[in-house]
Amino acid sequence: MSDLHQGEFARAELWGFLAFGFSYPEEKQFALIADGTFRTDVANALRAAMAMSDDTVQELTGNLANVGDSFAQFEADYLRSFHTNTPMDSASLYESHYVRDKDKPLIMLELKAFFENFGLAVKKQDGNLEDSLTGVLEMMHFLAKREVQSLVDSANADPYRRAQADLLNKHMAQWMSAFRADVDKKLSPGFFRDLATIADCFTSYEGGQTLEQI
Repeated sequence: MSDLHQGEFARAELWGFLAFGFSYPEEKQFALIADGTFRTDVANALRAAMAMSDDTVQELTGNLANVGDSFAQFEADYLRSFHTNTPMDSASLYESHYVRDKDKPLIMLELKAFFENFGLAVKKQDGNLEDSLTGVLEMMHFLAKREVQSLVDSANADPYRRAQADLLNKHMAQWMSAFRADVDKKLSPGFFRDLATIADCFTSYEGGQTLEQI
């Protein structure tokens, strides 16, 4: 990867790391988080993608290896945080929970059409719907990777930039701050709160960046 495109590559990587962190827990995922690999990767991506200082990166990623002593504990924490509403209310991972000025079927249809335009679909076997956070994060990762490949190939990257701006500003920017606030309200400080903060900060940053580049 040329130094010229390191920032774009880091952006694509960061979207992928966020999708990885919010996906339903698996043992290999837990191992990479627990041993600090995930935290290091996210920290490096933040420095390259957003030109963050070491102090800011440290503050944002401080709990990204804090996932308990076992996979079972991590999985239980994920379920409590986002699904079971037991013993306290869980935070929702779905856009339609936060966006109140648009009907849920319309949100789902818009996102389904967006994914299908690129020959993709949300992995329903994972229990996700079109408006799931992991679904849109994976789509942003896909689009950003395609942008990088276009730049490397000296091809036109504008279609992928426009698609990212569209998804960011019509969907993600409409609810990420509310999602972060919900997580901060309902979850104790730890892995998922840090991840939600990073997702919100990066979404806000990228919304402006992609529009400037078009």
